Parts: sequence; C-alpha cells; structure tokens
Amino acid sequence: MDPAAEDFAQEIIREYLAVHHLKDLRAQFDAAVPRTNKMTRHDICNSLGIGKTYSAMKEAKNATLLAALTSQGLRRVKAANARRKPQSPPPRAEPEDMLFSKPVFSRPHTAAPRQSAPVSSDVIFEDVVEDVASLGLIDGNIQPGIHRTSSLSFATDPHTVSFGHMQDLSDIDLTLARQALFGKATGQFPASWHGGFPTYKDVLGSTADSVWWGLYQQEGGPCGVVACVQAMLIRKLFFHPNPVPMKTERYGQLTDAFTGAIADILLTAAGVSPSSTRKQTRLNGQVVLIVPKSLNANVPSPLHRPSLFSVVQPTAVSDLEAAVRTYGAFFRATDSSAIMSLTLSAVLSRGPENVMSDADEGTTPGLIGTHDYCTQGLVHLLLTGSAVSGVHDGNQDFDGYILHGIGRRGPVGVLTIYEHHGHMAVGPRMKYPETPVWVVFNESHYSVLWLKPEAHQMLVTKNYFMGQHRCFIYFDPLAHDPEYYQVDTDVGSDTPDGFVESLIHTLTGNCRFEWVVGEKLL
Repeated sequence: MDPAAEDFAQEIIREYLAVHHLKDLRAQFDAAVPRTNKMTRHDICNSLGIGKTYSAMKEAKNATLLAALTSQGLRRVKAANARRKPQSPPPRAEPEDMLFSKPVFSRPHTAAPRQSAPVSSDVIFEDVVEDVASLGLIDGNIQPGIHRTSSLSFATDPHTVSFGHMQDLSDIDLTLARQALFGKATGQFPASWHGGFPTYKDVLGSTADSVWWGLYQQEGGPCGVVACVQAMLIRKLFFHPNPVPMKTERYGQLTDAFTGAIADILLTAAGVSPSSTRKQTRLNGQVVLIVPKSLNANVPSPLHRPSLFSVVQPTAVSDLEAAVRTYGAFFRATDSSAIMSLTLSAVLSRGPENVMSDADEGTTPGLIGTHDYCTQGLVHLLLTGSAVSGVHDGNQDFDGYILHGIGRRGPVGVLTIYEHHGHMAVGPRMKYPETPVWVVFNESHYSVLWLKPEAHQMLVTKNYFMGQHRCFIYFDPLAHDPEYYQVDTDVGSDTPDGFVESLIHTLTGNCRFEWVVGEKLL
C-alpha cells in the first residue's frame, strides 16, 4: 500500500476510536501503530474530497470521517442502482479550495460503466476504495494541483503525462551533490529547511490581501533560497512580460508567475538563459527537477529518503513549466520538502563538480554554511547559475590567488550591508540587474527590495538613481507580518538610518529618504 494511504487510514481509525471514547483500544492501537504523520480533520476531508459530506453529518451525534467516507460510497452505489442503462459516471468534483478551476491536464476515468443490477455489499466496499484510488491514495499515484493548506491535493496524475526522462532519485549517486551542498559526503539538510513556498495569503487568509504576492518563510535558515524565489516571482509578476498591478490580486497570474520563477531558476542553474529561450527550446537533459512520488505532505528530505523521489529531465522548456505547474501543490505546501528539492535540483542542474569548482581556491565547498544558513554562493547559483561567493564582476587575481566573481548580469540583483560598511563592493552586474529587483543581505538574513513597478520606466544603471525621485518596496518573507514597506528617495543628503536605508544608499548615493508605507525599520 502507498505510505500516504496508510497514513490516512491510521488517522481515520484514530478519529473513530476517539469519537466513540474507546480509550483502551486507542491506546493499544497507538502502541501497535505509532503515529508518524499527524493530520487534522480538515486536512483529511480536503484530501479525500469528503468535506461536504462530513459537514452535513456534523450535527449528528458521533459523526466520524469513516462514516462520511462510507456515506459517500453508498451514495455512489445508489446512483449506480438507479441507472437504467450503462453510462459513464459523472465527473468527480474537485476540492472547493483548489486554485485551478480545471485540472491542468485531463485524467481519463478508467472505471467500467456500471449495470443497473442490484449492487452487493462487496461492491459497496469496492466503490469506497475506488473513491480513494481516484484521489491518488492507492498504487503510489499522485495528482498534483495547488492547495491552500499543508495537506496536498492534486488534480492531475503526472504518471499519465510525459515531461521527458524520469527515473528514481535512488538510482543516482548523490555523493558529489552532498559534498557540493555541505562540504562532506555524509551531509543532510537541516530540519529548518523542511518547508515549501506558500504565500502569506495561503497561510493567513484574507488578512494578507495586501501582500497576496508575498511568500511566507516558516523558519530561519533557508532565507536565501526563499528570497531568490520571491525576487524571481516579483520579476515575473510586476515586470515581465505582462505586469499586473501590485495592489490587485490576480491569483491565476500568481500561479503562472510562480511556475515561471521556479523554471527560470533551474534554467539559469543549467546554464540556459531564460530570456533567450522559447517554450519549445530543447533542453537535452540539462535541467533536473526533483519531485516526490507520494502526495504525503510530510515526505522527508530527498537526501534522507531518495527512494521516495523521482528525477525529471524535461525535454523542452514547455515540459519544464508543465512539470513545475503539475507539482504546484508540492512546491506551495507549507509542510513539504520543496525548499530542499529545489536546492538539490539546482545543484544537479549546474552539476556538483561545477558547483565545487565555483568555490575559491583553498576554501571548503558548501552551499549551506554555519548555523544552517544559506550562503552567498547558493544565492548566486539560483540567480546567475554559478555558485561563486564574490559579489564583484568577473574573476580577480591577487598575486596568483583567484577570487571568483559574477560572470554575467543577473535577471535580478544582489545588495549587501557589507558594502555600506566598506568591506566590499557589489559589481555593476548584480547592482544594476536586468530587472530592478534585489535579494538583499543584512546580518545573516536575506530579504527582497525592488523599485515600485509603475515608477520604473527605463533600464537601471548608476545614472538612473542620481538626483531622481525613486520609490522602493521592501519585503521580508520571514517577518510573519503581512505588510510591505515603501521608501521614496529624492534629491538630498540624509544620513542613512537603519539597514533598509543603508542598502538603498549603496544604490543611490546621497539622497533624502521618506517612509511612505510602514514604520521605519532600523
């Protein structure tokens, strides 16, 4: 049985025993079958598609999930008995909170037409099993879509469509990938890296309407990865190719932009410039995408249990985008291994040997550093395709010692508080990127800064900021505060006060600061 089906079955049994106050049996069951994946009733109802049935039964005493699942199966049996001639069953309704109104890909119904003869109790059980199987909980099928809770619910079975070459992750030797990530062959992702890329609205609901575009980071550690995805998402939403207003929620366009952001990061890591590709551009195996085989939201790290993951090598850009969209629920879930999977995908797309050769001579390779923090090298891998640690342009030779730097202009840029303190200078390739969006570093944390889209009229260069009125937006996915900040600059010579003004000052030089939205951050 698929591990996810086993988890659902165990939780349904626990809920039944609890509702009927069978404490001794519950204790025996817990001792015999330890809980590995705690789920709420809401999670189970959404994943099994029995939310409406359970809600209708809640008024009755001792209503249970098992009763709701059985009741839904009985209704199907009655409908089958009422038929006068064979006919295909009606399409199954999708969960109410699924973001797609229709599946990305159609999945043919494989059940045979039922006859009008009376149906036995054995068939009642088969119908219930068929309901569960159609949701991907049996035989290891998963049906990705996008869901607003940590429980994954899917609209399409990826095993019925082709994205290119696909194989088990366990078939690949990951020794070099571990060395590239951790500097040793036995490394594992830290626990704080377990999570996905949900938006604030996914997590907080309507209270986060003003930042419907903002990603929500649950724990510190992978802030550089989350900030890179956020920056690329902002680029896709507000700058390329058909920008949307920042204050107007466009959830369908958010889904498209998120898909494009993940795809662009992997294309960049593979050395394929996203700006020069078309949908049908052939990829020839350069891009690697790591995805789970199971819909279980708590699927562990791909390095810890590689047998639970597949490796997808799309044949074209369109296949890559289709794969990312199909697995959207995995990437957008609050409780998934999407951050780890994207990081490993980028390393494999670049090539572990190339990642390690990007490191400066004499330094220990590793993209996850002290205190489990994301390094500058990992940020540059996601944004430029090279895991170099230097923010300067090109390589610099210091008496034969080579410091590796940025080889090409990035789609979004990087700013660091260390430049304000005089310790280093960001080169023009990252200070003035293709799009005026920056991943910014301050005191071991990464967040995002960008020019207000409607204020951006031309290519960003050094002269773009000199003596001009500019509007900057600052946002921190880890702040757990559904707000953004707007800081306007104009002609003047204020002394920067706080890290946001100091970061902006590295771009604009002398200017006057005015906090238009939000209280000043120090």
